[in-house]
Amino acid sequence: MRAFIAAIALWIVGMPAAVQAEQPKRLPQVGFLFIVPRADYDPAKDPLRDALLEGLKALGYVEGKNIHVDWRVPRKPEEVAEIARDLVEHKVDVIATTGPLSIEAARRATDSIPIVIIACDRADRLVASIARPGGNITGMACISSDLAAKRLQLLQEIVPRLSRVAVLFNGAVPAKVAELQDTIAAAKTMEIEVQSADVRDASGFTTVFAAIKGGNPQALIALAEPLTFTHVKEIAEFAAEQRLPSTYGFREFCDAGGLLCYGTNLSTDGAHAIAAEVQRANTDGDTSWMRKLTVLRRSHSPKQRR
Repeated sequence: MRAFIAAIALWIVGMPAAVQAEQPKRLPQVGFLFIVPRADYDPAKDPLRDALLEGLKALGYVEGKNIHVDWRVPRKPEEVAEIARDLVEHKVDVIATTGPLSIEAARRATDSIPIVIIACDRADRLVASIARPGGNITGMACISSDLAAKRLQLLQEIVPRLSRVAVLFNGAVPAKVAELQDTIAAAKTMEIEVQSADVRDASGFTTVFAAIKGGNPQALIALAEPLTFTHVKEIAEFAAEQRLPSTYGFREFCDAGGLLCYGTNLSTDGAHAIAAEVQRANTDGDTSWMRKLTVLRRSHSPKQRR
């Protein structure tokens, strides 16, 4: 997610000086759109919001002083499209978003305002091509489905006799259902049984955790999307309590106590990639995408179950 922060801030840095001079009293406007399907969400305690503001401050942009961040976090899917349109009506300079619902809503709402995205989905559904997407969309694609076999291989290194793995996914997101099927197909070639664990809202974690525990898996794969991302700490804690070697698609899982992350590095190379592409989009209207795969391991792993 730190990649996201750098992309937004450096886009602002790349704004033409003439534009800033023409509107000296108007602060750069960043609209952040991110659906959080949990009733107990408190923006004042949101680590993503804190990280965004801290990241902007590190680059010289202080909320209320020389930048304004319009933080929009709908709780219900049906609210997303209206909020995206409202951001466009307020003429924000850039929309930052993640998650298929939010990305699609932003894409439908504007074809001119730059949209910085992190897509844990098939990016070719959003752009003309991965190599040269064109248009107003830029950012990073995780392409998580391509990594199913590799994640299983990494878990096999930790649990050599791995024969059963639980996969936590949001069955309401078609991309995650497809990713589950990719994982099942890869597991079949490795003679690994997959226990599917479907969670579709915040209230479902208690039940799905109990089901995973009852299935007695030897490892856990959590598929990345907004619902699991906002509960990444709970997932990591559950895996640790059950002594389950586990893997996720973003670094934040390891930061929260998870064992293994394999996917796009959002905090280092990804930050520079997104920032470069957003600045390029601001000058010539063209973009390109970069995918960087990084393996992050915690120094202390949970006890292996065999």
